[in-house]
Amino acid sequence: MVKNSFTDRYNLEYCIYFEEFAYLEMAINREQAVKKWNRQKKEDLINRKNPQWNVLVTEHGFVREPSSLTLNEITFGEIASLSSSLRSE
Repeated sequence: MVKNSFTDRYNLEYCIYFEEFAYLEMAINREQAVKKWNRQKKEDLINRKNPQWNVLVTEHGFVREPSSLTLNEITFGEIASLSSSLRSE
């Protein structure tokens, strides 16, 4: 992990879910909405898209798509929201 990087700052180890948006404003709105969800609702979201909780992105940023997984579009904020929220609850 790179010191003072995004993953270091948010204590992220694995990317198990992400979304991508065409516009930053849409991504921010989605992130803010998801932050308000309870843990179960966040886990349900992950389970619908990645039921095995496979690691989807390596530390080098490469996406690995399991054949059963259809990925949405991505924002790094979404990763932080889900990972941080799941760790803190």
